[in-house]
Amino acid sequence: MPSGRGETRLRICNELNINDDNLIMVTGGKLDKKKNIINLIDAIERLDCHHIKFIIFGSLSDDIKEDVEKRVNTDHIKYVGWVNPNKIYDYLMCADLAVFPGLHSVLWEQAVACGIPCIFSDIKGFHHVDTGGNCAFLKDSSPMEIEALIKRVLFGEGVLQSMRQNAIHGARQFLY
Repeated sequence: MPSGRGETRLRICNELNINDDNLIMVTGGKLDKKKNIINLIDAIERLDCHHIKFIIFGSLSDDIKEDVEKRVNTDHIKYVGWVNPNKIYDYLMCADLAVFPGLHSVLWEQAVACGIPCIFSDIKGFHHVDTGGNCAFLKDSSPMEIEALIKRVLFGEGVLQSMRQNAIHGARQFLY
């Protein structure tokens, strides 16, 4: 765990009333339909695992705002809104897994730099974020595919642990 990560996680967990022993997933950015956040929320709702908490940060475009806002701030999905750049790193550092099921964002590289396992949309030309097993890729980003891949990563024997170990290489490669 990178220096300061444990303290950051505890602080964020306290702020959001999340138990530190929960699995924490995160996503964020300038969120619109092309980022597939609605599909991601559908997948999270389908997981029905109370020990998994999901944090969404960023701005919502008008085309998804109403739908997202009525489905978040539940026991397992927290939407914190727009945050300053330093706070973005806090949310990334507290996560066990980052999930970005839509178009590319600079947050992809920032998540890799934080040394956390990630799930990304499979977009040609953006496999540079795979630094040797730190991430998994979605083919169509449907709610069912997102749910299945999250389950495989979080509950597959040794999958998350392997991705965590490989994520250390990503942190070294992308940290600047």
